[in-house]
Amino acid sequence: MQDGEVLDFDPPRLLAYTWFEDQLRWELRPQGDGCVLVLTHAFGDRFKAARDGAGWHVCLWWLSRHLYGAPTGRADDVDGLPRGWRELNQEYLRRFDIPPEKATPPPSG
Repeated sequence: MQDGEVLDFDPPRLLAYTWFEDQLRWELRPQGDGCVLVLTHAFGDRFKAARDGAGWHVCLWWLSRHLYGAPTGRADDVDGLPRGWRELNQEYLRRFDIPPEKATPPPSG
């Protein structure tokens, strides 16, 4: 964790902390025989919400594949970004009403 501060901690159900200027909250909520993971990411800079939202989308998709025993080999685009990230980023830009020229650029691959 990068210079973060733990804001709330209740194992194994809750972890909340700062991450740079953002706040992240991970919660496990009981559901049936298992649980549901709820991630809340509060952005210090809204113009990076599409970039990070697309990143979390990809990461959580791979996590779900792993948990269900599906193959998890990662496929990247030519530029080193996870396959599908660019399309997700465009959708999040639209949903969050972020002008592309103001959006935080993708991480370098």
